[in-house]
Amino acid sequence: MKILRNFAIVVLSLMLSVPAVLAQNKGNIIKEIERDSIITIYQSAKLTERLFVEPSSEDEKAQTSRTESNWEEEGSGSSQNIAGFRIQVFSDNNIRTAKGEATAKSKHITEAFPRLRSYITYDAPYWRLRVGDFRSRSDAEEVAEEIKRQFPSYSREVLVVRDRINYSF
Repeated sequence: MKILRNFAIVVLSLMLSVPAVLAQNKGNIIKEIERDSIITIYQSAKLTERLFVEPSSEDEKAQTSRTESNWEEEGSGSSQNIAGFRIQVFSDNNIRTAKGEATAKSKHITEAFPRLRSYITYDAPYWRLRVGDFRSRSDAEEVAEEIKRQFPSYSREVLVVRDRINYSF
């Protein structure tokens, strides 16, 4: 009985003293880190290049400028993100090929339909390519049929989906 009482006293005293010690040390550790600290990061030159170099591919630059110019032509300047429809042309979760395939299909669609803006998104684990900003489902379905006629190999995946669209007015 005496041993149990002594054990309870030791546990109780530890429970009361540990939070006070942690609070006191927390302030000291932060002050110590902030004062006279030097942080050195070692990384390879290739990682630095990948982090800070803009895309050098002519295709990526051309696609970006083409998409931006199409967007500028469409609206009068003011735009709004609203509920609407887009045409999903591609969706895949293959880690090795999905991003490249989405980019290639985006380029083909943009060349054939320059007024359609393309959106490549990654929502784990899927890469998706969606095109257009349509207020009504019927408008999106008409363009989806044109895409199917122009690209028969894409027709299996082409479908109209609800999405948030960029609507200019």
